[in-house]
Amino acid sequence: MIRIKLLVSLFSMISIALSWSQNENLAINEWRALIPFQQGSYVAQTKKDIIYVSERGLLLIDKEDSSLDYLSKNDGLSESTPRLVSYSEELNALVVAYENSNLDIILEDRIIVAPFIEESDNITGSKQINNLVYIDSILYILADFGVVQFDAAKLEVITTLITDFPIYDIEAFAGNIFIAGSNGIYYNDKDASDLEFSFFDVWSPLDHLPGQTGIFTRALSKNESYLFVANNNEALERYDRQLQRDSIAVF
Repeated sequence: MIRIKLLVSLFSMISIALSWSQNENLAINEWRALIPFQQGSYVAQTKKDIIYVSERGLLLIDKEDSSLDYLSKNDGLSESTPRLVSYSEELNALVVAYENSNLDIILEDRIIVAPFIEESDNITGSKQINNLVYIDSILYILADFGVVQFDAAKLEVITTLITDFPIYDIEAFAGNIFIAGSNGIYYNDKDASDLEFSFFDVWSPLDHLPGQTGIFTRALSKNESYLFVANNNEALERYDRQLQRDSIAVF
């Protein structure tokens, strides 16, 4: 409930700021790019800014003075329809995923286009990107076809796990790495080799709720003691570090 209130407050602040900025008077010979930012799909943050993903670009809100900045295709983004963003504090890099599965990596001094998913001939079916997650400086690109491990510092693909179902979330816990997809939760050794990571038969299924096979969407979270898993049937599982189900709650 607190998270919902915070998001509502954030979107309200964005709407007020947009209304104010759009009503600013322009001097003679000054121009403003009229990019629609009223409808958003994703919110993230960097050390300096709150990033609001809209249908036509990125809105950056300074955390200190609430000033606004905009990033769109007019400002150097490779595409006009961003879908998701993810920020690495260690690399000070913002990754933008687009509706067509293209990627931009925004660094302090440049924007690098990474179209390896969009242009891949080895991926059949949907290439839609569902989530971007950093774990130990490695970017995990979660998509309808599986998972891509990407070294954002070296700008190279490490390995790819191909699945026959979409993947929505990933988390490292108790020496393992877990993926959540439309066919359930699977885990592998966190220190598995690139080959072992990419071979789906090596992954083990995590027990489902009794008699259920729910779609797990952005469903993983953790603390020091437990891995939390939520599914589309509004049920919450909690697993201890031995991967024993500790409790089940249905809301």
